[in-house]
Amino acid sequence: MVRSGLLLMLLGATLLGGCEAEEVSVPVEETADLTLDSDGDGLSDVREQNEFLSDPENPDSDGDGLTDGDEVLVYDTDPMKTDSDFDGLGDYEEIMELGTNPNSSDTDRDGLSDFDEIDLHGTDPNLADSDLDGVDDGEELEIDSDPLSQDTDGDGLYDGQELGHGTDPTDPDTDRDGLTDFQEIRELGTDATSSDTDGDGLDDGDEIETYQTDPTDEDTDNDGLADGDEVNVYGTDPFNLDSDGDGLPDGYEVNTTGSDPSLFDTDGDGLDDGFEVRIGTSPQQVDTDGDGLSDHQEATETLTDPRVLDTDEDGIGDGDELELGTDPQDPDTDGDGLTDGDEVNLFDSSPFDEDTDGDGLIDGDEVNLYFCNPVVVDSDGDGLLDGDEVNLYGTDPSRSDSDLDGLSDPVELASGTDPNEPDTDGDGLTDGDEVNVWDTDPLGADSDDDGLKDGAEVDEYGTDPALQDTDGGGTDDGPEVGRGTDPSDPTDDLDCDYLEVPLVGDSDLPALPLMEPRFLGVTFSGVLNGGQIEDHEVTTDGGDVETSAQLVFEVFDAIRLPLCTVRYDLSQATPALTEWATDSGEPLYQAYEVVLAEGESDCNRIDVDTYMAHDLRDLLQFFDWGVGVGPLVNVAPVLEFEVTDDGGDWGADWDPYVMGAYVTWDHEETSEVGWLKSYDLTCGPYDLATSAPEARPEAPPLADYYVAGEHLVLLDLFTILGL
Repeated sequence: MVRSGLLLMLLGATLLGGCEAEEVSVPVEETADLTLDSDGDGLSDVREQNEFLSDPENPDSDGDGLTDGDEVLVYDTDPMKTDSDFDGLGDYEEIMELGTNPNSSDTDRDGLSDFDEIDLHGTDPNLADSDLDGVDDGEELEIDSDPLSQDTDGDGLYDGQELGHGTDPTDPDTDRDGLTDFQEIRELGTDATSSDTDGDGLDDGDEIETYQTDPTDEDTDNDGLADGDEVNVYGTDPFNLDSDGDGLPDGYEVNTTGSDPSLFDTDGDGLDDGFEVRIGTSPQQVDTDGDGLSDHQEATETLTDPRVLDTDEDGIGDGDELELGTDPQDPDTDGDGLTDGDEVNLFDSSPFDEDTDGDGLIDGDEVNLYFCNPVVVDSDGDGLLDGDEVNLYGTDPSRSDSDLDGLSDPVELASGTDPNEPDTDGDGLTDGDEVNVWDTDPLGADSDDDGLKDGAEVDEYGTDPALQDTDGGGTDDGPEVGRGTDPSDPTDDLDCDYLEVPLVGDSDLPALPLMEPRFLGVTFSGVLNGGQIEDHEVTTDGGDVETSAQLVFEVFDAIRLPLCTVRYDLSQATPALTEWATDSGEPLYQAYEVVLAEGESDCNRIDVDTYMAHDLRDLLQFFDWGVGVGPLVNVAPVLEFEVTDDGGDWGADWDPYVMGAYVTWDHEETSEVGWLKSYDLTCGPYDLATSAPEARPEAPPLADYYVAGEHLVLLDLFTILGL
């Protein structure tokens, strides 16, 4: 065969050293015919000799079956070489038989020589991908796939498709997961290069064939656990959200509650895990709150709170309460006001008995109200039951001397004094001092009947409250105080009686001895406005104070203690029809008659025995009462001094506006209510202090100026009545 001859020629060339024949230059005669083609091969002899070194006498110099002219002019091969591309195939064979390129050892550029494709592999040297599987023949041989088979491993995917997906075209199950590459790529959408596409710990094949889970979803049932963990770690069903049917997803049990997703009741307490989570108990603990009762017992039997050690917050755990017998849902089983815990732990009282000591007080009241001991019948040890002290005597069961007057409660109850009032008779001395120090009567304000209260004798006058005449001078302590003598000095005791002092200069009232002298305070207040006396408002440092327009008579006893009061509303006063004279001789601006019977009085009280329960308003009707407003005369100098001494401007702000208040007893003569009024008594002088006009912030018109004052006089009302 020609191909065999060519191979022998190549072999001969190789044995000769592989050297090409040395070019021989044949001179051409200038007269030679340049077109002469001796062998008729299409090449002139000149060109064969000079360009191609071929034999001009042989149309096929290399004997390859192709004329020299066709090799040069048609096929561009070497007319001196039977295998121009040295690929083991002769030029003639490549051109005439195979159709390959005689100038390229790898016609289809698939990495394999044309010769190898023909003689070794049986592939098509003119087709880079002989089997049309998308992979060149040479690449297939490199990866051990079959260049003559589109699907080398027979898995249903062309070799080229497998390379595109990264799978092995020689292995139908590249990732060895039990699924063919075709199944994974074409049917399942899994990764054929990874045995566990979703990374859940299970091979894709196992997920499909064994567990029926989704190999592309690591958590097929969306319970929060990877399929592999469910199978390999927790023993749960990767295709079931709640494997144990307890109402909790498997993942929630593992990641949140810490319970076992394969057990309906992880802690075995009788409550399923889901129910425990819903009520707030631990599915991992039989007794969540550690009170000695199981969660199931608390939830279904005792109905206590299984999340809380002490359901009723009384200081005793639920389990202990059941042992003790108290109610774990009621902080105060016996309803006595003390929690069961306090009764057991603090007071040692009974949580089943509201009155542990049987003293008549419930335990809670003993502790919280009376601060005594609920297990002791007589907390203060005074001999009285706590209950009797509270319910019968109103005394303090925590103190033997409730009023702290120095006498114990039982002593006071026995003697008739008030154990809750330190000064039963209100004389200024405590009951204890009267009994233990002064030997006076705690039930009588004036133990020695000298007209002075026991407390005043001790604290104010230094006299003996148990003696009528402390200094023994012959005059009782009370009268001495009343007229200003010293009840501790017997030398100033005088044998004299109080006489009634005329209220006006020409009084025709008899001057009889006073059996029991009394003071009468007369107070006037109001604003004169357009001929009418009205209420007024005074601005002081403490703010605005409203005062009623009224005439007030207040009766005091011999030592200036108030007894009772008569009030007359001056808005009811009527203008006087007659003129009244003032003690200064000046006429009044305005005068009003007053009918005291129309006033209000508390002087008819039974406890005011001075007038034998007579109404003072009736007694005072013996006088013709009235009030008036006029020029301030008698006390003006004193008031002027006070004003100027305080830095005020008397002439500008006071003098033009100040008026005096006057009181009359007979509708004829009046007395000015001023700063100081003195009366000479038979037994010595006695000063009576009074109030003064009050300045307004801005001086008002004369008719709108506020005036007020007080006048104290001595009255013998018994004499007036002829008693």
